[in-house]
Amino acid sequence: MSELGERLKDLRIQKRNESIREVSKKVGISHTYLSTLEKGYDPRTKKERKPTIEVIKNLSGYYRLSTSDYLDLLVMAGYKEEARKEALWIRHSHLEAEAISTKEDMRKNAEELGVELRENIHLNKVLTDEHNDIFYKGHKLTKEEKKKVITLIDTILE
Repeated sequence: MSELGERLKDLRIQKRNESIREVSKKVGISHTYLSTLEKGYDPRTKKERKPTIEVIKNLSGYYRLSTSDYLDLLVMAGYKEEARKEALWIRHSHLEAEAISTKEDMRKNAEELGVELRENIHLNKVLTDEHNDIFYKGHKLTKEEKKKVITLIDTILE
């Protein structure tokens, strides 16, 4: 039995205490498929069985697994790169939600204080930072184009 197969069987028994047929019906896969996943191979062909990412996601949802446990299942199934990408996406989503929440809190605080909240943009820093992608009408500005914009602004402000 594979590590993934053992883990799936443990989850089925410990989390739900249900038969393969009960779980497979609720998750939307055949009981023979779930059985081969738990064994780690198809007994008829003796070939290794690897679940799809969608099946792992469905089983994780059914067992109410944490994000960490879901990612562990992906790695056990051989989806190491997908697990890494998923972890990055989840982290990004959390950070994005946190940033939105923080920005909303700042706006509320500013309203309570009767202060106008505005963001200061230091255009020179934005244009000279090589890590910033600047677009104009859908066109990404090159390093040379950014320098021309800076020269143009300097000329206007002289």
